[in-house]
Amino acid sequence: MPELPETTVIKFNPDSVAISVPHILENTRYSLSFPERKKTSRHYFDTFDWQAFSSGLTVQSEGRTVSIREISSTRIIASDTLPSNTLCFMAEGFRPGKFPTILSHISPLRAFCRLASFEVVSVKWRVLDHDEKTIGTIIDESISSINDENKGPIFHIITLTPLRGYSQEMATVRKALQGETVESVSESAAGIFQELMRHSGREPGDYSSKITLKLDAEAPVHESALRLLRFTTEVMRRNEEGIRKSIDTEFLHDYRVSLRRARSILAQLKGVFDPRTANHFRKELKELAERTSALRDLDVYLLEQQNFPASLPPVLRGGLMPFFTGITSARQKIHRKLDRYLGSEEYRNLMSEWEAFLSVMQLPDPDKAPAASLATGKSARTSIKKSWNRVKRNGRLVSRETTDPELHELRIDCKKLRYLMEFFASLFPSDRIGPALKQLKQLQENLGEFVDCSVQLEFLHAHLDEASRNGCDTGLAASLGGLMTRLYEKQEEARSTFHASFRTFDSDRTAALFEELLTERTNK
Repeated sequence: MPELPETTVIKFNPDSVAISVPHILENTRYSLSFPERKKTSRHYFDTFDWQAFSSGLTVQSEGRTVSIREISSTRIIASDTLPSNTLCFMAEGFRPGKFPTILSHISPLRAFCRLASFEVVSVKWRVLDHDEKTIGTIIDESISSINDENKGPIFHIITLTPLRGYSQEMATVRKALQGETVESVSESAAGIFQELMRHSGREPGDYSSKITLKLDAEAPVHESALRLLRFTTEVMRRNEEGIRKSIDTEFLHDYRVSLRRARSILAQLKGVFDPRTANHFRKELKELAERTSALRDLDVYLLEQQNFPASLPPVLRGGLMPFFTGITSARQKIHRKLDRYLGSEEYRNLMSEWEAFLSVMQLPDPDKAPAASLATGKSARTSIKKSWNRVKRNGRLVSRETTDPELHELRIDCKKLRYLMEFFASLFPSDRIGPALKQLKQLQENLGEFVDCSVQLEFLHAHLDEASRNGCDTGLAASLGGLMTRLYEKQEEARSTFHASFRTFDSDRTAALFEELLTERTNK
């Protein structure tokens, strides 16, 4: 007989709840210990974008105990005490240890929020052989939804876990249990988890900010552009609640990225929309983006709250405390202002107008939008090639005298090219679009580091000026001065490595990748 895996789950339909494990094992040579009975509430947590699930893990709590488990076996990897009856938590809310370390590894930026809750009635036995020696455990669980008016169980599961060296013996127990009813089925713990989520109205992996649309190369580009715009708008909509509740910083980040993508589609796909309408929404979306900028800028500094002090000598680190205290206070005020706007009639009217525009599938007047009926594939190749040439042309002009704003403009050019490639990625073979995107991302990361340092230096300089006018203490001034020095050094390091990064991007190899990509006429 084959050995039993580390953990085996047998699921029974609700009608089989009355199954008696002790009764079934009466016909075997094994007996059971005195049962341990328990009734508890079980809560499942994950990030908004399902990072625990994507890592093959679940995060769940019973009582005040919260644990990280392998989704395939339910084996506990780490556990800790949950801080109060919280609906969301992050690694920093726990004392240093294995649990928060793994939590940070799963997602360093996102909060883990409660997804679903269940009532679990369980009975646990130790399985004993004829010598009264324990060979494994059986846990019999009846799982019901806490929020469901119908209090009947969703399903009934029995989990068998053998002790080391007793897999074959426990396989006999499993055979006896499965042979008792045709309504039972062996199922992975992952399958059980997914079914529980679906019962709660959630589909594991149902959110991602990445564009996953499959476009038709022969469809009018106007149709494809509207599909892309509807996707970006849906991402924005799904992040509104998380922004307003200030759950974590990534809700605003995803919202802003989708907003930039929408603006990029309107700006880069020339002749696809009526220019008057496109310009109107470009202006409205730009103003919307500006409303979110101040909050995101402060989020960036708060995310560096651990890294900034570590970059300074110990004697200067304490001076940053009033700086971050001020940032936190300013963020609360700016967040309240954005929260009010997102709940305002003005915002509702803007989004209603925008979504009404996206719902009209009819091609616009060809005199006003001459490119609207072009095939998506052709339009994609034309747009990407034009953007690629602009990046090459402007990048070749960079010298030691190039100003910070000019490098910032080049970074924007790279973003526009990346957005176009991501919009139309489904039209090209992944083994061609992937390497081309990788080359672009390396250049973009270099420029991003440079520009980020530049923006931070400007912000810190303005903050120091204001603090000086208000009579700031010497400790804060010294710490900010030291931080500015370190940022300037990082900025110059990024500037010095730019040319090497750009040479890689502007190489014959990368050119061959793009040329091959832009002459490809078949979908994946």
